[in-house]
Amino acid sequence: EENDRKRLMRCSVTAEDGTLRPVYSRTEDDDIWCHICNIALFGAHKLHSHNSSSRHKIKLDEWPYPVSLWSKRDSLKPISQSQVTITGSLAPGEPVPPGMEDQMTRTTTIQTSLDRHQSSPLVGLEYLLELVDNESCEPSYTCVLCDKRGDPRTVMAHITSYNHRVTYLNRHFPTISRAITELPRTQNYKRGANEISVLVAKKIEEKFGRLQPQLMDKAQFEKNKMQFIKNIFQDFHF
Repeated sequence: EENDRKRLMRCSVTAEDGTLRPVYSRTEDDDIWCHICNIALFGAHKLHSHNSSSRHKIKLDEWPYPVSLWSKRDSLKPISQSQVTITGSLAPGEPVPPGMEDQMTRTTTIQTSLDRHQSSPLVGLEYLLELVDNESCEPSYTCVLCDKRGDPRTVMAHITSYNHRVTYLNRHFPTISRAITELPRTQNYKRGANEISVLVAKKIEEKFGRLQPQLMDKAQFEKNKMQFIKNIFQDFHF
């Protein structure tokens, strides 16, 4: 029962602003607050019955979830800026402190690997989604730009690939992309095209830096896939 309670406390959903936020959090009185239903569960034993209730399930189906559901509540003790320094992000797997859900965002587990990767430029990271499933021990990945899916062992190979770079260039730098595809089809075409795409991507990264992949609840993404993809394509890009 304790393991099941911990699993429920780790449940998360994707809010309307695209950030992954907890379904439940603890109050200062050590009770549990359901952000989706906006109610307090007095006692941990109420968590299981509430989670399986029809009211909770109906609320879960009412996507998108407004960010206001994670605003500070009167039942929580306010924390002043002098008491804590907010970094704005959390380590993978780190729980959100009660009352801070509207100020902090979770970091993707792949971000550390991306930060360490300096051997080649990385573009189009904002199109990469890290999908988390409470039932799975590892995340899965989707590049909505290329419509490619992967896992922690294959995702780096995709975002460093020639196909991903050229697809990104074709969308955001079509003139350069067209010049690459119009190169003479000689014996060394593929090698030359790849070298040019790397050089261009490096210049883009030097000028604009790197954006970051997004963390998203897998079930919510599958349920509202087209809307999420539309939002990503309409979001900020270089």
